[in-house]
Amino acid sequence: MNLNVAKTDYWDTSNPEIISLSKKLRTPRQIYDYVSTKLKYDYTRVKPNVERLGGVNALKNPESAICMEFTDLFITLARASGIPAREINGYAYTENPEIQPLSLVNDVLHAWPEYYDVDKGVWIPVDPTWGSTTGGVDYFTKLDLRHFTFVIHGVSDTKPYPAGSYKLGTNPQKDVFVSFGSLPQERNSKLKIEANLEGWIPLISNRLDINIYNPGPVAVYDIWPQIYFDGVKKEVSTNFDKLLPFESRKTFIEIPFSFLGAKTPNSVKVSILEDEVSIPTNKNQVVIYNLLFIFIVALLILLTILIRLKRINFDKIIPKWKFLKKNS
Repeated sequence: MNLNVAKTDYWDTSNPEIISLSKKLRTPRQIYDYVSTKLKYDYTRVKPNVERLGGVNALKNPESAICMEFTDLFITLARASGIPAREINGYAYTENPEIQPLSLVNDVLHAWPEYYDVDKGVWIPVDPTWGSTTGGVDYFTKLDLRHFTFVIHGVSDTKPYPAGSYKLGTNPQKDVFVSFGSLPQERNSKLKIEANLEGWIPLISNRLDINIYNPGPVAVYDIWPQIYFDGVKKEVSTNFDKLLPFESRKTFIEIPFSFLGAKTPNSVKVSILEDEVSIPTNKNQVVIYNLLFIFIVALLILLTILIRLKRINFDKIIPKWKFLKKNS
């Protein structure tokens, strides 16, 4: 971090006025507030090959600042106060046509500073330029997602060169192109439900497998599937805290096997948000399985009774059966 508090050509921390200010401005917040209110943005200087003033000259010419001066003065004051700081050079999108970073003919990029937060152990970007040009919008506590880094100047205040800058010269041309994708017409995700009933296994409960899919474009949070047996809502404990775009989640519910299908529904409906699906349970098979089971049990009971009453004698039946088989 020592290299990020060093003096450079544009960040002259040995200047007496800078040293005097640094004794009053001890925190990044104080420096940000001072720079964003002290300097005034000069829209006439937004052009290629503009002369870079540096932190000291920015302080001497507060009415002639563009993003470089806001950045250089912040870094100079921060470094003079012992706060590591560096310059970010890149692209920042704005609807203001006077300071849009990329022109139609050549490339005019944006600059903003970062300071190192020792307690958090991270570099924190701020934008005093936009804090000034927006009339006081807070670009210190959080930076929006419109800032895109091309190069970082820390050890050096000029290198590496940002994209396109090495070709400006007397015949500037456009080398950097930035385009923005359009938001999808559909802004809300509509979940898709697939439900498949496993084949019935006699005398046990069946399972309905459920697959929930989010086709996008946004995540869906706090998802509670609603389950209905023949229109009657059942209490379920399964829920999902979130479902990201193009993500699937699987769950299942048990469909009870009951005597003569008394507790088995004819159909199961699964509903989530705007989508729902109904699945028939083949209740008739449950009834058939029950009747078949009753018939087999009754037949076994009858045979048992007949055997105990000696109405059926297997000792006589088996030899006779073997004799008939042998002579057939």
